[in-house]
Amino acid sequence: MGAPAKTPALPGGRTPHPGLLRQPPSPLREGYSLIRDRVREVVRSFPSSASIGEVIRKLNPILNGWCTYFRVGNSNRTFHQIDWAVLSEL
Repeated sequence: MGAPAKTPALPGGRTPHPGLLRQPPSPLREGYSLIRDRVREVVRSFPSSASIGEVIRKLNPILNGWCTYFRVGNSNRTFHQIDWAVLSEL
């Protein structure tokens, strides 16, 4: 039998709470689908004669909130997918 895994020590010899050692969550496929649907809904709510600036002003708070929620996890690939989805909708 091997030796048990050693918990990394913090300054002062303290050990972190076991829950803090887990990797933060990444956006699941469901979260990705929801934000894509929301983007599609917002973009299609504007007439085709609307300026891109108006659409972007409406999308910014939605995308910023979603990115803020997921930025701590493994989200890089999903962020790129969302970026592509938004550009393809515009």
